[in-house]
Amino acid sequence: MDKFNRFFKKNKLSKKLIIFCLLGVLAFFNKNFTDDSDISKDFSTNKEEDFYQKAKVTKVIDGDTIKVDIDGEIYKVRFIGINCPEIGENEEFFGKEAKEFTKEKLYDREIFLQKDVSETDKYGRLLRYVWLEKPKDLNNPSKDEIRDSSINGILVREGYAKANYYPPDTSYTKFLKEIEKQAKKENLSMWNEKQRFEWEDLNPKR
Repeated sequence: MDKFNRFFKKNKLSKKLIIFCLLGVLAFFNKNFTDDSDISKDFSTNKEEDFYQKAKVTKVIDGDTIKVDIDGEIYKVRFIGINCPEIGENEEFFGKEAKEFTKEKLYDREIFLQKDVSETDKYGRLLRYVWLEKPKDLNNPSKDEIRDSSINGILVREGYAKANYYPPDTSYTKFLKEIEKQAKKENLSMWNEKQRFEWEDLNPKR
């Protein structure tokens, strides 16, 4: 210990340098711990408006894609967790019906957008669950609420969409699969094989 004291007395600059470095290291770790704590706190105390963003539907593009107005800005929104039949040149069975159903439910209506993990897809569309009414527990919607209050669940429930997921956005996959299973059991809409065969006879593939 005496040797260190004698060394620092003779080398005041070295002592200051070591102290400066130690303070720098402590500041670095303190910043990291503080940031982690803040992130945890923010996540657990999210405000309602942060969880479910309010928007107004301005256009329905197809069964699972819409345009919305958020604070004066227009965005395309793709419903996550589901996939509706195609329309247009590559039209599929019940594609037009799915679009009309979504239009009836959403056009010119105020909705609430909920993000899963991804912000957008490769086309720049917002990836969202679309709620007609917010669930009671913002962090943990029930299966019934997903089925009856989100357009994602409603489309699957009525047979206008398949439960179709792409990781990492899979929060409600289990429930949507269960809802789809019931729609298939009841032969609803796109799951009605008799109607499908009739449609395919009238719309042969090009």
